[in-house]
Amino acid sequence: GYRKFVRRHVVTADFIKAGTIVSEQNFIFKRSSLNGVLTSVEDLLGKKAVNDIDTNQPVTLNDFK
Repeated sequence: GYRKFVRRHVVTADFIKAGTIVSEQNFIFKRSSLNGVLTSVEDLLGKKAVNDIDTNQPVTLNDFK
């Protein structure tokens, strides 16, 4: 059923401007069935956003450097 396909993914809690160094406060978890998005924020902490990212957008490692 539902739980096999839907996982909690990292999405932006609010708008993140390009160049912003992110912290846990920039992210929340929401359920989705998307592939290729992150399920943990640990890999993102302290990294800079490459582009502007809108609120409630799923994120990938490619969004940060």
